[in-house]
Amino acid sequence: MEPTTKRTDAFALVCLVIGGFVLPIIGWGVGVWLVWRSLRWTVREKWLGTMLWPMFLLAPGAIFTFTHDWRSPIPVVLVYASGALCVVIAIRLTYRLVRTP
Repeated sequence: MEPTTKRTDAFALVCLVIGGFVLPIIGWGVGVWLVWRSLRWTVREKWLGTMLWPMFLLAPGAIFTFTHDWRSPIPVVLVYASGALCVVIAIRLTYRLVRTP
């Protein structure tokens, strides 16, 4: 497999982060395919990128399913925590993209 360009890897990152909003499932799927094709990220970072979109979508649903009450502060804190974790993962992948030649 030959190395991908920084432009392709940047497009992969954009697809992972916002591709699911623009083209649900397809945008995220293209991002996952491009990330796994790239040699820039480690396997661990590739798995984090792969789980970015599902974690963002499924965490609030799972929390609501198990608690059945959005008025409690615990589900709200967990939803914000899952969103913050997604932001941290996106920053980590962006850092690797910028710092790797």
